[in-house]
Amino acid sequence: MSRQTDGTTGRLLEREVLGTCFATAEGYLPWNEAVRTVLHSKKPPLKTPFVARLERAVSAEVGRHVGVHSAVGSALDHYHGCDALVVDGFAVVTLDLTMNPNKGEGDGKANVIIRREDLADVPVLAGMIARQLRAQNLKLSGRV
Repeated sequence: MSRQTDGTTGRLLEREVLGTCFATAEGYLPWNEAVRTVLHSKKPPLKTPFVARLERAVSAEVGRHVGVHSAVGSALDHYHGCDALVVDGFAVVTLDLTMNPNKGEGDGKANVIIRREDLADVPVLAGMIARQLRAQNLKLSGRV
């Protein structure tokens, strides 16, 4: 497990920033089922200040409300490498919060890789996520 110089592990950072999903992993689930489990958890996690700020910023970029959902501790996290979901209708963008400085876009299983230093610039992060949502919505509409 990666450890920062301040003693923070990746798992602790994920919980602190994104919160803990109550749809905990009890074994492997296929991706679609793991997403459904996170989105329909009987007890949704409380939104951390970061998640609330990110949700507002992405919603402003997209022009309508989007949901940001923690997947930390769920099958989606453990088996598919996705720490959070950003949902706009049927479009879903997956996020991976990492302390690994060598992990880049395309290396992970998530659409957007977030490093610790990225957390300070929510507007830039929201713009990246909004572009991904717009691209997915275009594909879903058949206009691409």
